[in-house]
Amino acid sequence: MQHVGYVNAPFNVRPQNVEIIFDTVSQQQILSFGFMLQVSIPQMLQELMRFQQSDGVPSHPLAEKQAKPTTIMTSAPAEMNHRAVQPVAPVVMPQCASGCQITPKVASNPNPPPTWGAQPNTNAAAKSPTSCEPKDLAMMPTRNTGPAQLVMLRGPPAKQTPDSANLHQAVMKNDVVKVRELLQGFDVESLSKGWEGQSFLYSALEAGGHVDLMSMLIQAACDVNATSKDQRTPLHLALAQHATISPMAARLLISSRASLTLPDANNITPLDCVRNLAMRSNNSPSPNIRQLLHEMSKRPTVSIGVAEDEDVLGALFMPAQTDEVVFYTKTTLGVYNMISKRVSMKQKLTQLRVQSIVRSVTINPETGTLIVFLELAGASNPQNLVLLWPTGQLQGEEPLKLSVEGGRQEGDTSLPTVVCSASAKTPLILLTRICSGKVICWRVNAANSQLVSETTILAKGGPIAISGNGRWLAAVDKGQPGNEQIELWTFESSTNSVHRFPKMLLHLARRPTAMALIHQSDSQGCMLALVDEAPATSPPVPIEVLAISADGMTSSMYRVRPETHCKFVAFCHESPDYLLSTHEDGVVVLYNLPQGQLMLSHDDMRIRTASISADRTLIVTAVAECFRISKVLPATN
Repeated sequence: MQHVGYVNAPFNVRPQNVEIIFDTVSQQQILSFGFMLQVSIPQMLQELMRFQQSDGVPSHPLAEKQAKPTTIMTSAPAEMNHRAVQPVAPVVMPQCASGCQITPKVASNPNPPPTWGAQPNTNAAAKSPTSCEPKDLAMMPTRNTGPAQLVMLRGPPAKQTPDSANLHQAVMKNDVVKVRELLQGFDVESLSKGWEGQSFLYSALEAGGHVDLMSMLIQAACDVNATSKDQRTPLHLALAQHATISPMAARLLISSRASLTLPDANNITPLDCVRNLAMRSNNSPSPNIRQLLHEMSKRPTVSIGVAEDEDVLGALFMPAQTDEVVFYTKTTLGVYNMISKRVSMKQKLTQLRVQSIVRSVTINPETGTLIVFLELAGASNPQNLVLLWPTGQLQGEEPLKLSVEGGRQEGDTSLPTVVCSASAKTPLILLTRICSGKVICWRVNAANSQLVSETTILAKGGPIAISGNGRWLAAVDKGQPGNEQIELWTFESSTNSVHRFPKMLLHLARRPTAMALIHQSDSQGCMLALVDEAPATSPPVPIEVLAISADGMTSSMYRVRPETHCKFVAFCHESPDYLLSTHEDGVVVLYNLPQGQLMLSHDDMRIRTASISADRTLIVTAVAECFRISKVLPATN
């Protein structure tokens, strides 16, 4: 049930931007207008309280005389310079987050409205122009673009007593939408009481330990150390259910300051629970137990972020000074703040009337440049679209758009689309593999506003890699099945000059499943790390690091033998001495190659991506619907 009433709230409408959008379906250019709506928050809150107390009954004097909504004149705050404006063409405004539905109209009066103070106001001495008391409509200031109709829609009054039983039921059903709705009626004290003496977090763990639901309860200030009737904390239960729920649930609790030493009714602490798990595993712990032992002993997890309703495909660190992580799903790009431990921004990346899917995201850690690869699946001719925000400001700058036609054919076994970028401050170079498998190199000008050159590297490519300075490119040629090989391209020349376009330097008869490139700062050469393809039942193949000079000379520098098959490798930013790898058992390893040292992190076996911060102190991994930020632990030999 909804109530309709009137709110006397001043507001301003200001033009924000004008943009020309090309619709790939209709092949037409569309003019798009953006506007900013400014509302005085104190006055809006006072009017909303008055509306609440009236129980939705229209209180405006004109509302009693006519059934339809009244056209009223609204004002701007008194401190602004008020002046008369001419009526303008109608615009359609969005619905406010508070429920206000605002529909501007063109004034029916052909004469311009009067300026502030042009008409006598007998109450001017008694009341301030900024007062929220009802005013004579003819005396209202007229800074806005024209008369406006303001209609407030709201539901029935909120219950005075929090509905603990319904919240418990919604938690047990893992109904995230219902839980979010019910939490609005709870304060910290009500949440701490739980339902019949049991913590809502405890109930969430009994219902399967879904991380998105637990994260929502924790952000609503649900006590992570609240005990049940037998004095067990949520962490006690998370450890007891290690075989059926993800270790991410326990990690979320521990990173939210759950106590490791709080005893239950039998005087057993969470640390005691972990010791018992280790003893029962007979020195051969399962991956879940290994993760829990690592978490309880080292406490590496800094924070866990959750993307509701969608799986996280990847996460990357923004430049070091921002304390932010960018994550993406198939439809959304988000920014997570590590200080507040909350998602600070989410933006859907969609094209007008065209279904778009986010396939890959990369960031330049020096400049903050953000590059997103979109696959437009709904167009008549499937397109690959790369969006480039020069400084990473999604909502504050217009991206450069690079579009290439060519979709995936039926039965095509090409690898997923991907985009890689150089990480230096020099003009940006991109290497991308589009839907059809074609590998393309793009050069962009210094302002990241215009494409300078485009070079097709391969017609059918596999894994690709680019060095930090953008001058070295590697791609696996899959044009001839069974005869795959690595092609190495470079902008460098043996005469210390730089080519305008990349030149093919050499072929390597290797079939890698993963590889990484980095330039050598003390020479014109590069280093190539690769992991050769191998059957799943065979012993793990080594990670090999090759040194390659500008004249094509190749030599082996390092050879690392992992305990399990390697899935991903990447050099750390501007450091050929450090190599990051992920493995099929969920282990993430940071190698110090010259020292022969490694830093281990036991993560989930379902890891999709891993990224390390520019200062090599933090690692972020994407798993299922969440991403985990953890500390890099001290090295071991």
